[in-house]
Amino acid sequence: MENLIYILIGTAAVGLAYSFWKSAWVKSQETGNLRMQTFSKHIAQGVSVFLKAEYKVLMVFGLAVAVLLFFAGQSSADSNGFVAVSYVVGAVLAAFSAFLAMRITARAQVRTLAAAQNSSKEAVRIAFSAAAVSGIGTVSLGILGLSALFLIYNALGFVGSVEEVLNVIAGFAFGASTVSLFARIGGGIFLDSASVASEIGANIENGIPKNSVLNPAYMSKNSGTILTKSGGTASDLLESLAASVVAAMVIGASWLNADSVKQSFALGPVVLPLALAASGILISMLATFFVKINEGGTVRKAIYRSEIASAAAMLAVSYFVINALLPQEWIWPFADKYDYYANGVWSSAVFGVIAGLLISTMSGFYSSVNEKFFGETKSKFATKLISGFRYGMKSTVIPVFIVAVTAIGAYYFAGLYGMAIAAVGMLANTGFRLSSDTFVAVVENANAISEMSKLGTETTERAQALKNASEVASNSGRGFAATAAAISALALMAAFMQKTGVGFSDFSSLPNIVGVSIGTLIPLLFSFLIFGAVNRVAQKVVAEVQRQYTTVEQFVAALAIFKKYNGTHSSLANDEITTLHDAESKIDNTKCSKVNAFTTTVQTVIIGIAAIALTLLAGYLGGAEFLNGLLLSVISVSLLISVFQVNTIDNSLISKIFSHVSINTIVKFIAITALLIASSLASEPDFEEKNAIGKTIENKNNSQTREICYKSTVFKSTFSN
Repeated sequence: MENLIYILIGTAAVGLAYSFWKSAWVKSQETGNLRMQTFSKHIAQGVSVFLKAEYKVLMVFGLAVAVLLFFAGQSSADSNGFVAVSYVVGAVLAAFSAFLAMRITARAQVRTLAAAQNSSKEAVRIAFSAAAVSGIGTVSLGILGLSALFLIYNALGFVGSVEEVLNVIAGFAFGASTVSLFARIGGGIFLDSASVASEIGANIENGIPKNSVLNPAYMSKNSGTILTKSGGTASDLLESLAASVVAAMVIGASWLNADSVKQSFALGPVVLPLALAASGILISMLATFFVKINEGGTVRKAIYRSEIASAAAMLAVSYFVINALLPQEWIWPFADKYDYYANGVWSSAVFGVIAGLLISTMSGFYSSVNEKFFGETKSKFATKLISGFRYGMKSTVIPVFIVAVTAIGAYYFAGLYGMAIAAVGMLANTGFRLSSDTFVAVVENANAISEMSKLGTETTERAQALKNASEVASNSGRGFAATAAAISALALMAAFMQKTGVGFSDFSSLPNIVGVSIGTLIPLLFSFLIFGAVNRVAQKVVAEVQRQYTTVEQFVAALAIFKKYNGTHSSLANDEITTLHDAESKIDNTKCSKVNAFTTTVQTVIIGIAAIALTLLAGYLGGAEFLNGLLLSVISVSLLISVFQVNTIDNSLISKIFSHVSINTIVKFIAITALLIASSLASEPDFEEKNAIGKTIENKNNSQTREICYKSTVFKSTFSN
């Protein structure tokens, strides 16, 4: 089994090598004229400003959490201080994956536009090659980190049992979750604040078009696109994958003492989630080669064909991987179900893979239908807004149904382990799905640079066509991310139930019912905090835009020209053109980004502390059953809110903000925090302490008493000779 871990590490290394090769190829492409390069550098500078501000605070925040984890681990009977090491490794790799995604996006945006001057086909090739760097690189880093930690902790004897190893490794997912919180939520606040300032501060109050070079907030908005849709999505999906894999490994540890597993398959149930995710790396790499279009072809169709092919390949590969690592059958003397099968575990994976494909398809379908409706309708703004909310609400039905069927089907075939494996199956092709999301960020910014650079009509039309085509892929990706978060959180909840001994029969208890009731408030409470953060940051950015417009002499003159021509300047005099160029040279995009970045980071820290505090209070004051009920309702309500946000299509700022401040990252952060404190909340001895395989046999006065733990619920039966 140790050789298998080396193979997993080697697979991750192949994925990283592929990413670096693709990155070098993208970097070698043409970068266009000087004006295009200048705008691209300004966008990249905005990203750097945000990262410097955020990572400074993130280091302090992360160090404080690591110290707390160290002491908590040292004082725990089934963990130790190395959980802090896992946390740091997870945070560093998640941060690096986000950085890798943002760097390649910043490089590819101008190169994609330069290629679009000649061919849409070549532009798509460059954009998706850059996207593949992000997707494959992110998943490879996650598998490399988890596999290496598992190997090192076992080989060096840092910890005792396999269960203790897994409890320590869970810190990796928490580290990735911390970075995801800052990247996804922080990046979303940055983007939406810049969008509001661009619309209000420049356009509405001063008459300057929101996409004008003379709009200081517009460059920050484009920087925010990279932060959110590239870096934020990378860290978010890495967190989902890591959380699902860790949850499956934790639950799989309870099977290690089954006779069939002990005799032939050693650590099979524990290593299986890693093996499935590693298989996804190779499949995603192959899928990226098939995303090709002809001139005038549809980007979404090309991506969708590859999605179907990669899903089919994953179903086939997972069958052989599962049957290689698990025995065909193993028998436990449980109350109402005696057998587990390798094919049953595969069936759970099938539910996850198909669920991911269906969710992606449905999100793309709803956004396509809605955009067609809003593009054709002649209704007024209010009617459009009402219709947008109506379609958003309707769009929640099928995704929630898919999640429910997936959970039921996976549980039926393999219990709590099946639920976790379904989550891994859904996320196994994350490398390819993330590539689709990063592609969106590349082409959106390529189009923005095209607008500012005033290129030829043909190039502008190509760039705009790519952007329009990417919007469906964008909503499809966000819909997948929202549902994947729910599935991952359910997997974490299953692991939490396993660790605490909370069973399904406990859902009728008073603490659980109260937890469910209060949990419905949590997603709305954090949405309130996030929207409040957007409002506060936007006010700061608007104030900075106004400062530049009122205090810089060249801007004052430029504003007068815009007011004179009512926002257009197609027939300007030579001296007026000179005035606008002078104003352009005085614009301070960096200052706008600095104001945005500092305030955004402060707000993100507040949200992160609130999430940790809430989970700890719920667990230690309410108990395991209360926290379990809270998790269930938080996952359910947040799924509804997230899907509604993604599919509320409208051109208003409301829908844009809805799309970027998705609550799903908070849910996973709360769920992984709950798993880390699960052992300390267990009201009974730990699962493995009670019984090696879920049963304890005591012989007393010629009678046998068995305590049987079946899917986290203890059933007792007495057998007499």
